[in-house]
Amino acid sequence: MAVSWFWALLAVALPIGLRSAIEPAIAVSQGPVGVADWAQAQSVFGFFFSMAAAGLAPGLVTVLACENDAALRRAWLRRGAILGLTLSLCWVVPGLLAASTTHAGVGLLRPVARDSGSAVFGVAIAAGISSLAWAVLSAHAQALQRPRLLTLQTLIVWGPLVLLAHFAAFGVDRLVETQFLLGVLGVTVLAWVLSGPTRPLPAGGQRLLLGYLFTGMVIALASPATTWLLREHLLQVLGATPTGQLTAWLRVVETISLVGNGLIALLLLPRLARADSPTGHWVLWRFGLLRLIAPTCVVLLFALLLRDGVWSTFFTPEFAFDTRAVAWLTFGEMLRLVAWLGFYALLARRAMLWVLLGELLSVPLWAAWVWTLKTPDVLGVAQGYAFAYACYSVFNGGVVWWLVRRPARR
Repeated sequence: MAVSWFWALLAVALPIGLRSAIEPAIAVSQGPVGVADWAQAQSVFGFFFSMAAAGLAPGLVTVLACENDAALRRAWLRRGAILGLTLSLCWVVPGLLAASTTHAGVGLLRPVARDSGSAVFGVAIAAGISSLAWAVLSAHAQALQRPRLLTLQTLIVWGPLVLLAHFAAFGVDRLVETQFLLGVLGVTVLAWVLSGPTRPLPAGGQRLLLGYLFTGMVIALASPATTWLLREHLLQVLGATPTGQLTAWLRVVETISLVGNGLIALLLLPRLARADSPTGHWVLWRFGLLRLIAPTCVVLLFALLLRDGVWSTFFTPEFAFDTRAVAWLTFGEMLRLVAWLGFYALLARRAMLWVLLGELLSVPLWAAWVWTLKTPDVLGVAQGYAFAYACYSVFNGGVVWWLVRRPARR
């Protein structure tokens, strides 16, 4: 099925743009404290959302892309929604325990608890769990290669928040409550989609979904935790200014590469799941490298060449730092795109163990590199970033090559 490039790009870029448009409005109406409160609330929202969605969404895309029976598709969606909801609810008690520590100043939502009360924490949890319905619906649209439907869902989920933040000057508590109501709307829409007849899942279907859920949960826990520990270490060995400079440039290149990542997931993951021959698989890899990753790398290269303009436009000149370090970070982000292509190929092959092993070669390997530096500096940290993602991309590509060729050897 041919997919419009315009709608595919819009479906990927629109959620990034809408989410980014909320904080400036909060900054105008509520100042830095409001921005900090919103960021903390979204951390809680994202935690409970991603615990299930990180693995469930690509898992559903993979199985639904190979399924032509509408009744069986509804069965997959229903079982996935039930399993994802169950997993998210299992994290409520630990989340509430985290909330109970806010009085000591160490809770996840300390600023929000200070200004708005613990109720915001609870609403953020409920919003994250209920919004899982939109992840299930998005996976369905992605598997069917319907970027227009994805765009519509994005407008429903994030559009009201942007409008209320800009034109109604809603506070953080009201915005989080709106997120919860939009999540309830998603549950209602999902219930309507699943109201038709279903069929029993194939043997091992639930175990397959549980494998995706577990893999996503581990990644959603380990990657942010490792990043936080690494950032704390960098603050100690480099200081606040170099760490802030590194983080700022990573935010720039990550925003660009997220578009490439989204296009790979939207355009290639369903097709990789349906690929039934080595030749068909490598055709998709060539498409991903030449049509998706290469253009994104060109944009990253332009950002590198125009870095002075980037600093002056989005930050301040004080954020500029070692040009060689900036180049290594940008190169590492290009390698990260290649690693993502292998990551989605492994998900399509349902190789969960290899996915988890490969994750050790991303942020954890970068952290290990930094911690072994005798005299840490910005250049060494940036080179470690490129080294980690070079290893990650080679590992993913090698494993995919082996898995794709293995059936032909039988």
